[in-house]
Amino acid sequence: MKDEVKSGIVSIPGYFYDAIVYYSSFFLLLSIYSYLFIDYNNLKNITNNLSIFEGVLICTSTLALGYVWGQLSSALSYHVVKRPVTLLVKKIKPRDMNDFLFSFDKITATLDEKKILNGKEHRNYWTIIYYLYILYPSIGSDVIKRYARCKLARVNAFNFIVLIIIGIIFYVSNMPIYHIQWPFLFIIFLIFTILFYFEFYQRQCWFGDLVIKILSAVLTVEEKAK
Repeated sequence: MKDEVKSGIVSIPGYFYDAIVYYSSFFLLLSIYSYLFIDYNNLKNITNNLSIFEGVLICTSTLALGYVWGQLSSALSYHVVKRPVTLLVKKIKPRDMNDFLFSFDKITATLDEKKILNGKEHRNYWTIIYYLYILYPSIGSDVIKRYARCKLARVNAFNFIVLIIIGIIFYVSNMPIYHIQWPFLFIIFLIFTILFYFEFYQRQCWFGDLVIKILSAVLTVEEKAK
């Protein structure tokens, strides 16, 4: 059992989570910002005058900023994206009729981790994810990859809200906006924001349904193996 636990912990793809959730969302935000609010021609003029040391310093700073922004946007997106969607879903669908507000009450009744959850099973899927890691590391690794994609949609929705705010600031301040002008820029950002909100909702539903089904299968196999 100890070997399985060790294998489960080592197999946690932290680098995958960082790359997917933090860096991919940050570089998407940075690319759009550079294209619309700085313009590539201005960037080219800046980079042509950089020394090797300055280039390395900027690249290193960008990677560090990407990680920090990824952590910040991940935390803030919980309040800006997930909580509003959760409140809306609660008003539209009862808990037992949707996978977005998935609850593990019945399934976790057979787990020792039930004692740790303290009556909040529907909010503690991490306990189940690590439970899967301990028993079947490859399954646990696949589950967390799917969770990373779910969280990526949430962070992207938050980043497009940030872009809308930046666009409004540029427009009000009469600062130059390149390639796409107001109000078309606002409409495009708004459409992508809505799309990412919906993607987050859909992926969260898929994730909840997947975790419950996988855990049910694993518990069945473990029970038959006794």
